[in-house]
Formats: sequence, structure tokens, C-alpha cells
Amino acid sequence: MTVIRRSRHAGLAAALLPLAFALVSLPAAAARQLWLAAPGTPAVDLHGSGWHAIVLDGTHLVVAPVTGTRPADGRTASAKTEADLPRLAAADFQPEGPALDLPPGALFAAQATDDDATTRGVLPYPPGRHPSLLDAPARLRPGWSATVRLGGGPVTVSARGPLRPDGVPLDGGLALYTSAAGKDATVLLPPAHGTGYALQELLWLGDANGDGLADVIVRRVAPSGQVDHAVVFGGLVASASIDPDHPATAFSSGADEAENPETAAIGVWRHAGDTRPLPPPRFGTAAFTVSSETWFAATAGPPALPARFVDRQLDLASERLRFTLDYQPLAGYDAALGSSAPEGAHHLGPVLVRVHFRQRTQVLMQAADPDGAPLRVQVDQLGGQPAIAIDYQPHYNNQYRITWLWNPATGRFERSFIRHSQGC
Repeated sequence: MTVIRRSRHAGLAAALLPLAFALVSLPAAAARQLWLAAPGTPAVDLHGSGWHAIVLDGTHLVVAPVTGTRPADGRTASAKTEADLPRLAAADFQPEGPALDLPPGALFAAQATDDDATTRGVLPYPPGRHPSLLDAPARLRPGWSATVRLGGGPVTVSARGPLRPDGVPLDGGLALYTSAAGKDATVLLPPAHGTGYALQELLWLGDANGDGLADVIVRRVAPSGQVDHAVVFGGLVASASIDPDHPATAFSSGADEAENPETAAIGVWRHAGDTRPLPPPRFGTAAFTVSSETWFAATAGPPALPARFVDRQLDLASERLRFTLDYQPLAGYDAALGSSAPEGAHHLGPVLVRVHFRQRTQVLMQAADPDGAPLRVQVDQLGGQPAIAIDYQPHYNNQYRITWLWNPATGRFERSFIRHSQGC
């Protein structure tokens, strides 16, 4: 769950912060701001009142003021050492507090600020039901377009983006534009540089506030399953993301340990009702690593087409797991267009890590270049089910271990635990 804000025509990707609810840094002279909050976000992190629930009902956008609260989705606890993490019991986790009480099926809550970012609650949409100008959601690819009536005349909304030499859209390069007769095309939704999506779908297109500008909600699904809603409301651009796997997370900082060695702790968050086991510090019955030299040889001066550079197998009990790493070309950042990349996109990158298991293949993660330690892949069992752990250092001061646990009900590995260690 995230809370993200963007300025009008913002082009700055968010920095990944050691918080459950991170905010994008903005220039001091930024204009109005749009804030989005995923369902279940604790109200204490939402900066006051004036929130509106955003729901899609068929082809209508429903905007409704949020008037109540409910228990937040998460529970929090703390552990003194790594060895204490798997010993945490349900009773150790305390409620996060109240969250906005959104209607069933709400995509997110939205809130706006005024130009000096002091007055909140001025959403560019009036409450009510607002029809889409499209008959149905549209899957976005370069070349898609639709002409609708906006501001008293016809306006064409189109998807554009660079293509690879094989004609496939280049990941991270797709943007939405608007154009009218006699006027140059303008960027409506900037591309999400630095990442790629298995699906980008225009869920709603309209003009609820009558300003003559196109407003959109685009659903973007990452190859590894995370869902991002990119939004343009009244000329403001924002993004809200959620991981449907609801992994537990743990964070600690070396700075805290150095300054307060007696009280420093590992902060842990998990989704309410999550009973998946937390992995022990010693994990792995088989492993392999990918060195920085191997990585950079495949991605430095990369080819224009995908290329596989790692293909390894690990045995777990009587079964075999195959892992492949593929370079996936990405569009570069264009300052003239800006970016709508979600929070933390700078920790994504041009390498897809896949696992092939029980006649199924899935993308585990999109990985940026390592910055120090090699990528390490391990397998083991947790709670009697196959599990995978990947140690990943995309930044010299930030180390991650991401754990996936096999779910026999869904037939896939689900992200179950993300351990984030920050040096200082």
C-alpha cells in the first residue's frame, strides 16, 4: 500500500523510503498536488480529512466523500534480532489503527492540496457518478486511439511509444497524448520509464469537472503481479500501487542501531490474517549467485532485443526448480515527457528473474543493476512448501531479501516476506 503525490506535469520518480507510506519529493515551487491512498492505508498517514473514495461501477466513475473509518489492513510488531523474526506470534502484532472506510471495490482514495500545499480536500472532481467517454476499457498499445468530445469539440486520445526492432512495444515507453484540430499533441500521461508492464488498460476516460481536459485512470500490471493505478485528475498526475500478494515486510537501519543500540529494533508489518511463516535467518538448501561481472556483461551496451544470460537449476527434495534471467530492453528517461513511474521504480530494471516449476513459468521480479553484492538465489521449504529467497542489493546502502512461498491453491509462488536492511 502506498500514498503518492505528484505535481502538475511532474517528472520526478519517487525515492524508495524505509516507510510503509512514502511520499514523492517535490520542488519548492510545485503547484497543486494530488494524493492517492490504497485501501487499508492507516488514517494517521493520510494527512487530515477531505478524502474521496474512487470506485468504478461499469463505465461510470463514482466519487464519494469518505466519512468514516475502519480497522487498517496491517498489524505491526518489532523484533530485536533476526533470530527473533520467525518467533513472532500473532499476539505480538498490534493493529495499525483506523483506516479510511472505503466502499467495496474502491480502487483508492484521492485528496488534493491547493497551490501552496496547505489546504487539503479540494478534489478536482465533484462527488457523483461520472460516465466514461469510452464504451468499455481499452488495452493500451502504441497505435491505439479514440476520438471523444471534450471542451465542446472532438479530441483524440492516443497511446504512443517506441517499438523494438521486432515490432514489440519497448517497455517503459508508452504514454498517452491528447490532440485537437489545429493544435499540437500534448502529453496526458507520461511514460513509466525504468519499468515494464504485462498489461496497461485504460479503465476510464472522462471530464467530470468540465474543464475540457481529459481525465483518465490506467491500470498497469507488472510482470511480477503488482498492480499500479496511474491517474490524471484535473491535470494532476499521481499513482497508487498495491501488491496483491500482501507480503510481510521488515525494516531496520544501521543508523538507528549506531545511535540507539539499546532500543533499536527491526520493525515488522504484516497483513491482517496472514499466517504464512516468516523465514528463519538461516535459509537455503541449494543456491547460486550471479556476479556483477556476469550481470554487466549482459546489460552494458545492451542489445535492442531480449537476451537470456542466466539459466540455472536447483534441486529441492525430489523436485527441480529452473531459474532464468533475461535482459529486457527498457525505454530511457525523456525529460521532455516526464515520468509516471510508481514509487520505488528506480529499484526495478531491465532484468526479469523467472522461475520454471511444476510446468509453470512466472516472473519473480524485475531487477535493476546490482550495486555491490551479487544477486543470490536460494531454495528451501517453509511450512512444508517450496520457497525461494533472493538477496538483492540495487543500492550500496540498501540490501533486500525477498522470499516467495509456493501456494498450492493458486499454483504459483507468492511474495511472502521482504526484509529490507539499510546501512545508514
